[in-house]
Amino acid sequence: MKCTLDGFVEDLPPADKEIDSAEYWQDMPEFVQENKEGYKSFIVHFETKEAWEQFQRTKRLEFKGTITDKTKYCWQPEHEIQNLAEWVYACEDKENP
Repeated sequence: MKCTLDGFVEDLPPADKEIDSAEYWQDMPEFVQENKEGYKSFIVHFETKEAWEQFQRTKRLEFKGTITDKTKYCWQPEHEIQNLAEWVYACEDKENP
């Protein structure tokens, strides 16, 4: 089967002319794209294999903190998040840092 574009290219306006989409979309059905994304995404980090396996068995998270609309992730099991930006590498040997 051979497909061609005979007649199609001739119907298009020149590249420098603005296209009136209403002219080309006459008698076409209305199209509305529904939002297929979920309401909220939430990432759970599992610290150990055992924590992951426990979640697989129970389908429950052990979370003592507060989850708000701004919460993006949590750790399982819950632990204190370290601020590593405050850590600095220091070397006293100036010749071999």
